[in-house]
Amino acid sequence: MRVTIVSGSTKADSTVLHLCRYIATCMEGAGHEVKIFDQATMPLPMMCETEKYDDNEHVNNLKSWLDEADGIVLATPEYHGAMSGCLKNALDFLWPQFGGKPVTVASVAGGAVGVSSMLMLQTIMRQVHAINSPEWISLCGPDREFNEDGSPGNEKVASRIQKACTKLDGLMKALR
Repeated sequence: MRVTIVSGSTKADSTVLHLCRYIATCMEGAGHEVKIFDQATMPLPMMCETEKYDDNEHVNNLKSWLDEADGIVLATPEYHGAMSGCLKNALDFLWPQFGGKPVTVASVAGGAVGVSSMLMLQTIMRQVHAINSPEWISLCGPDREFNEDGSPGNEKVASRIQKACTKLDGLMKALR
């Protein structure tokens, strides 16, 4: 099965991207094909309803990767209690791509747990008829540390991420 992970950070080598890569490793370990849509290397134009984006390579990639996905992960830094603007912009290009698909949400917060951004993402996913995974991933403070090999610096954090990945795996299999 296929999983698409959308990074809501435009910062190269961000903690969000480290998290996305570790999630990809976990999902690949469960036998899934994974693609990461990294907005630092695949920036999207600002969505405008009156414009057409048929010739935009990044918009087309995002749509086709999500069309092909059996499961989706949305990861965002939490800015002032909300998801990043670039992730919200990416979601504005989409909606039919989510229908009936399981989605796991994840956040990275500089301070307290990034619950607000994940609640917003889950609300949006309900509106586009996705299936919200009951497990989410929130990294804050020292939980944001990653080792050189790409694994989380804290084994409890790794275990929480793996649990969320296992839940997404189960949801994808149940819907097959």
